[in-house]
Amino acid sequence: MIDFLVNALIAGVAIAVISGPLGAIMVFRRMAYFGDTLAHSGLLGVTIALSFNLNIFFGVVLVSLLLGFGLVYIQNKVLVSVDTILGILSHTSLAVGLIAVSFMQDSNFNILSILYGDILTITKKDLAWVVTSVLLVSTALYYFWDQLLLSTIHPELAKVEGVNTNKIFLIYVFLLACIVSIAIKILGVLLITSLLIIPTAIARVYVNAVLRLIVLASVSSSLSVVFGLTASYHFDIPAGPSIVVCLAVLFFFSVLSRSIFKMFSSYN
Repeated sequence: MIDFLVNALIAGVAIAVISGPLGAIMVFRRMAYFGDTLAHSGLLGVTIALSFNLNIFFGVVLVSLLLGFGLVYIQNKVLVSVDTILGILSHTSLAVGLIAVSFMQDSNFNILSILYGDILTITKKDLAWVVTSVLLVSTALYYFWDQLLLSTIHPELAKVEGVNTNKIFLIYVFLLACIVSIAIKILGVLLITSLLIIPTAIARVYVNAVLRLIVLASVSSSLSVVFGLTASYHFDIPAGPSIVVCLAVLFFFSVLSRSIFKMFSSYN
């Protein structure tokens, strides 16, 4: 049991650390709904991968990239808000994925493990894949960070500086899809977005500087993984939802503590 917990802890913390910068970009772009869209498409990617005997990673990345291309194309052709487009893509991909699952009832496909994750089943082989993927994504993110940040905060200035904003966005989608594909086993397609959004929300309560925000978001996410796994072990409750609940508790605690601090500061 200890081996399973150690594997889960290392994998969870690795995903938590890289979710800091990826989630920060998502929040800065005000594309939280895009995270849900990408996560929901993961179910379709998983079913495609299993149907063709492929690695789940490739199925999820393929579908995510298609969604990214679709978003870039549609928002340049149709006079509809981005949120509306994401809503259409999100629910459509989830619906198609559920339909595909209905044709796989005779297989060993466990839809609950895909929807809610099962971090305690991570093996050493899975762990090696997670750590390798996180290192590769971190390297790519470091290489493209300046262009990605500039196109996020000042898209017009980025274009003037010669940055291909559509290309950079698709690179971001690819990196995000890589993390989503390996994180599905940890939190599932319905919960993975929380690991990207909530830690950044926690960090923004305290700091505004980008670097400090990313560090604090990664730390908050990592602490939630540790607390969530500890609660799961002691109270025999699902690990993935426990991690999300810990994130939510940290967020509300940060808001409350910040409010109390401001209140006492005003009195002084």
